[in-house]
Amino acid sequence: MVSKIGNIGTSGKIEMSRLLGRIGRDWWRFWAATLVLAVALLMSAVGAGAEEFALNPDSPEYKVRAALKSALTARIPDDPARVVVSEIALPRGFALPEGARVKVRLPARDRMLGRMSFQLEVVAPPHHATYWASARVEMLTEVVVARRTLGRGEVLAPDDLTTASMPLSRLPVGTVEHTGPLLGQQMTKRVQPGQPVTDQMVEAAPVVFRGDRLTLLVRRPGLTVTAVGEAREDGAPDHVISVINMASRRTVRARVVDAQTAQVEY
Repeated sequence: MVSKIGNIGTSGKIEMSRLLGRIGRDWWRFWAATLVLAVALLMSAVGAGAEEFALNPDSPEYKVRAALKSALTARIPDDPARVVVSEIALPRGFALPEGARVKVRLPARDRMLGRMSFQLEVVAPPHHATYWASARVEMLTEVVVARRTLGRGEVLAPDDLTTASMPLSRLPVGTVEHTGPLLGQQMTKRVQPGQPVTDQMVEAAPVVFRGDRLTLLVRRPGLTVTAVGEAREDGAPDHVISVINMASRRTVRARVVDAQTAQVEY
């Protein structure tokens, strides 16, 4: 056995070199895609709230943010951790006296997302002052995003998708919270790692392909006739495709029932 391995020869060495090179390229692609996804998810999840961690706890901005967030979570009690406050704009020269209490009055509106103005009451007995300030308010929500680059025409599997917390106001239409509705669907466009995958980016995957033999169903009141047909195009369930009736050689339009069956349309 040792002598056989030792005498692989030039062609064997070339094939081994190609195999090792292919393994190396695939390994590099895997780690590159993982890194891109990690950066994308970090930017989307932390981007909206990065300012919260940058503020000095002793600064007026920090205390105003805390008061605003408290007022917002009282108005939106579902999940306080999902509320993110950033880009606080205070009046020029604004300062808080030692021991001052800060209270926020929110505008009388239902929607609390995006850029908003609010009243700021500062109480430091015997003084009381009211100011106007503004901030950006975001609500984070879990949505399905691409785990890797997804190409048009790919059929989605569990390993292709993950979830991430993203600002609600910046999400495209059609985002979904769970991967289930997307699994088995086919991509209609290219999506980058970390990008939301919406229900408008997918369509039902074909179960019938051009050249497949099918059972053609012809249904009339009280009568069902079957024939052998050949698909002339790909089709997903409930899609209407062209099928050749192999007996008559006529092309008919039929609605795909499953991978083996289509019903003739009239």
